[in-house]
Amino acid sequence: MLSERGFDEPRSPWLHASPPRPTGVVMSALFFAVCGVLELGLGLLEAPKPLTFWPVWEALGRAILYWLLGAGLYCRWPSAGRSRSSIV
Repeated sequence: MLSERGFDEPRSPWLHASPPRPTGVVMSALFFAVCGVLELGLGLLEAPKPLTFWPVWEALGRAILYWLLGAGLYCRWPSAGRSRSSIV
């Protein structure tokens, strides 16, 4: 690209500051993150003692589903209201 000072390196569209996330999106993401923590904690609490690998693995797998959902809500792709063609 050519600017007043000469050639600049092309900039990635992802380097621009993103607008703040809506409060509803943040609250929803936090809700699912807390659900994941509760799922893990309660899954370990009600697992037979002494803890073995498979009950821990199962509780962790169920918790990760909530965390992925929360992360997907928080890091929306592409951001709502913008298409990929408008970013470039």
